[in-house]
Amino acid sequence: MNRSEFIDYNELEKETFDYLDKKKHIVLATCLNDEPTARTISHIILDKKIYFQTDIKFDNTKQFC
Repeated sequence: MNRSEFIDYNELEKETFDYLDKKKHIVLATCLNDEPTARTISHIILDKKIYFQTDIKFDNTKQFC
């Protein structure tokens, strides 16, 4: 692998947060008991941390914990 093939993680982080900042909703996929699911959720970014917003009654809450 030559030097040009290395990932610049600082640039990748910036691109990721820039992309997410433009989106109001994203699709998050999880898996529980070998059963994959995907759902549209909202998110917020604070101090370079991504927080997902969901309802405590939804199945995805169990999958996050």
